[in-house]
Amino acid sequence: MLARSADDLTVGEVISFFQGDNRKGNNISNNSWNLRGDYVFSKLWKEVSDAITGVYSTTTFAEMVQEELSQSRVYVANYAI
Repeated sequence: MLARSADDLTVGEVISFFQGDNRKGNNISNNSWNLRGDYVFSKLWKEVSDAITGVYSTTTFAEMVQEELSQSRVYVANYAI
């Protein structure tokens, strides 16, 4: 996996490789909700998780490196005592 180009490798692929697929345990169809509102919040957190996964899955390491390089060129250290 890591032998691939940074343009070709997404953050999501690396996370899935090391942690496995975290979405397997997110089953919101379970009817054993204990408190009122549990279903809604579980559904909300699943949507948040899916959105984060979407960002990870579309962000390559090359994009992250390019962003870091572009920011380091603009940063000017201001050491005032």
